[in-house]
Amino acid sequence: IFAGLHLYQMDINLNSIGLIQKAGLASGSFFPVGVTNNVFEATDGSGNKSTCSFDVTVLDREKPIVATVPSITQYAVTDCFWNGSAGRLSIQDACTGTLGLSEKYFDQNGNVLYSVLSNISGTSYQLTPRNFPVGKNKAVITVTDANDNESEIVSFDITVIDNVKPT
Repeated sequence: IFAGLHLYQMDINLNSIGLIQKAGLASGSFFPVGVTNNVFEATDGSGNKSTCSFDVTVLDREKPIVATVPSITQYAVTDCFWNGSAGRLSIQDACTGTLGLSEKYFDQNGNVLYSVLSNISGTSYQLTPRNFPVGKNKAVITVTDANDNESEIVSFDITVIDNVKPT
C-alpha cells in the first residue's frame, strides 16, 4: 500500500495522567512509506514518567502500471528508415518519485536495435525518437519504481513500410 491513513488507540485513564506524544505522527495522519516510530510519555500526578513506543510500517508493494501503447505504422523516409517517437507512455504509481524506464527495441529478426535505461518522473513520458528500419519492429517497455516494484511488460509494434520506388 502507499502512504496511508492510520488510526491507533491507547487505553489510558487520563483523569490523573498526562500524555504527550514525543515523536512520530498523530493518529489519523498519512504515514509515508517506511517505518515511523511513535513515542508517548505519560506522567502521573506525582511526576512519575513512563514512555511507550510503537512502529507504524507502510510498505509499497504495488507495481507501477503502464497503459497499453498502440502499435504504429509509418512510411520510410530516407535510407529505408523512419525516425520518430514510438509513442507516449501513461504511467500510474502509488508513490511519487523517480521511475526507472527500460526501453528495448528489436527489428523483425529479433536483433536488438536499442536498449536504453533512464530515469523519468511524472505520469506521462514521450519516448525518445529513434531510427527504425523497414519491417515490423517491436518495443518492450518496463517501469520500476523507487521501491523496486516492476510494471508488467508493455510491448507494441513499430511497422515501417518502404513505399519509395527505386530509381
